[in-house]
Amino acid sequence: MRKHIKNQFTTLQVSNSKRNVLRKKNMFGLFKSKKKEIIKKYLEEGAQLLDVRTASEFNSNHIKGSKNIPVQVIDQNMKSLDKEKPVIVYCAMGGRSNMAANKLKANGFKVINAGGIGTMRKHLKP
Repeated sequence: MRKHIKNQFTTLQVSNSKRNVLRKKNMFGLFKSKKKEIIKKYLEEGAQLLDVRTASEFNSNHIKGSKNIPVQVIDQNMKSLDKEKPVIVYCAMGGRSNMAANKLKANGFKVINAGGIGTMRKHLKP
């Protein structure tokens, strides 16, 4: 069965299987766009950049101005973060930063997981 899908730019005639793929792409695109907006807003608010990779990873390559607290010790060291400022968390690929962001949220921090360091660098470009 073919169905017309309309959006603000164009009308597509697609099959059911392709419609599901389009929905997924749009859904993930919306999340990515929202995350980008939140990161921009947090940066404007003077956010703390938190790198949760290991010390050796941090020392070999990190974003200037970021603080290093490895995810393995985030519970013991989150008191060194300012709860009054938002926190943007990143790691190598996004897994560890997701764990750290969840722990920080559970402890009352305003936080977002930026994902990997490459993604974070893109968000910092003017």
